[in-house]
Amino acid sequence: MRRRAIVAALPALWAGMTSSSAVAGTVQTPTASNTDQEAEDLDLVSRFMRGIVSGRRDATLALLSDDARIIFGRATPSEANPLYGTWVGQEGARTVFERFGELIEPGEVVVKHRLSTQGVVVIYGTMRHSARATGRPFPSDWVLFARVQGGKITLYHFFEDTAALEHALGTGCEA
Repeated sequence: MRRRAIVAALPALWAGMTSSSAVAGTVQTPTASNTDQEAEDLDLVSRFMRGIVSGRRDATLALLSDDARIIFGRATPSEANPLYGTWVGQEGARTVFERFGELIEPGEVVVKHRLSTQGVVVIYGTMRHSARATGRPFPSDWVLFARVQGGKITLYHFFEDTAALEHALGTGCEA
């Protein structure tokens, strides 16, 4: 699959930029950026990720622009997963993160690399969550691609192993 090839190539692209860290239920890593603005963008997206995992939704949603687009896995809706689609603004984000909380029991999140340049933030790692309804594990490599403008997140596109997610939810293929 093309996505897996991209994810597999990322460590080689970023080799030696940052060290790995693993903290269950949180996201913490050293900063890899070239300017103060890039470090601020990276910090903003990292705070957003930590806020979502910790449940501080209102303060966290304030980090989004009014027209921010939030995408988990696929930009188009699907019956296979109620998280799929493009969610717009703080209300859209609130809806998708509430759905996430209903469906997924967060587990370990490992951030392996972070990169920020010219308003684009890319974070790569692994995770191991589980589906609440089935109890099945949901292990996946993941990549977050975000855009930042004017101190707000304008795009939050989270790429993950959608087949593994659908299997964990009991809506897709067998693993």
